[in-house]
Amino acid sequence: AARAATSKVWGSAGGQDVQLVTLGTDLLEVDVSSYGATLVSVRVNVRGEWVDVLMGYESLERYVDGGKPNFSSCVGRCANRIAGGAFELDGQTYVLDKNNGPNHLHGGTDGYWARPFDLEKVEDSKVTFALVDPEGTMGYPGTVKVKVTYEVKGNELHFRYEGETDKPTLLSLTNHGYWNLKGHQAGDVLDHRLMVIGSCKTAVDDQLIITGETPSVEGTPLDLRGEPKLLREVVDAAGPVDVNYCLPDS
Repeated sequence: AARAATSKVWGSAGGQDVQLVTLGTDLLEVDVSSYGATLVSVRVNVRGEWVDVLMGYESLERYVDGGKPNFSSCVGRCANRIAGGAFELDGQTYVLDKNNGPNHLHGGTDGYWARPFDLEKVEDSKVTFALVDPEGTMGYPGTVKVKVTYEVKGNELHFRYEGETDKPTLLSLTNHGYWNLKGHQAGDVLDHRLMVIGSCKTAVDDQLIITGETPSVEGTPLDLRGEPKLLREVVDAAGPVDVNYCLPDS
């Protein structure tokens, strides 16, 4: 059964109060912060014991001062890398903040992970955070109004992203969670079994820039379709699994 969501002031950042909201059912509890619309804790009820399966910091100060960027936060305005920190749209070139060598990564130095969102709405098992991202921030065109909603349904955690822009721009949102399904203090994840239904992946160059090619994973160690595969064996055969899979439409 769903429980009533609770909210408290966790601290402040950028002169704005930061809220920590807890959503829960008898099977799943989630703490999420308005700073970066960040997942802080995801606790699963395992035979009566609550196990936190998400990496997160204990205090807001760690996120604000010296913490790892994009640490289980919302990523925006544009996830992943943009080559050379620039792109062309409708015949105009836009130069972006460069925070990954010569490239732009995950929205730049002042990406969404480092910004306080407004707490727009709290319902029984759902919370929505909102952010207005002004034109020119990190070099992007257009003002974008972003909403991020987290909802707990039984033993499921749902994410919903919305964006409304006043002119053509780039917008690609995601969450950058770090997970250990045994519990966040339980060592590495190499004994996890993984299944991904993607038949192709996005090819990258030596700077991890997507080239636009989508080679098939068939016959490679990165083919994770079908029976779940032991992650240790996949890593031994393919190296670290740091790829984007292309999922089928249905």
